[in-house]
Amino acid sequence: KNMKIVYKTEISSAHRILNHKGKCKNLHGHNYFIIVEIESENLDENGFVIDFSEIKKIIKELDHKVILQRNDPLIEKLKDESLFIMDEPPSCENISKIIAFRISKELKEFKRIKVRVWESRRSYAEYII
Repeated sequence: KNMKIVYKTEISSAHRILNHKGKCKNLHGHNYFIIVEIESENLDENGFVIDFSEIKKIIKELDHKVILQRNDPLIEKLKDESLFIMDEPPSCENISKIIAFRISKELKEFKRIKVRVWESRRSYAEYII
């Protein structure tokens, strides 16, 4: 009875983790590979769980952006750049979480949303609502 849709895409973004003790404290970039899975028992009037273009629009908000935490002093220096500002540190985990929550706000009903954000070929974070 469940319908499941899957959307895959890739974006390029830069970020840094302010209080990180390792290399991630420095501004650097990733080619993120993102997989979104949504399960629902209901379809909308067009027969969709959600229009794929809605998912694309949400993810594209992060594409070719410098993703920084709201208290990062780099924001002032990079104010003329394309920034995406987050309340939490822009870790792969928090990026997957923010995508999942933004998608959930677009849906009237869903059973499960799973967002997997690959930071490299070897590592990813996954957030499930």
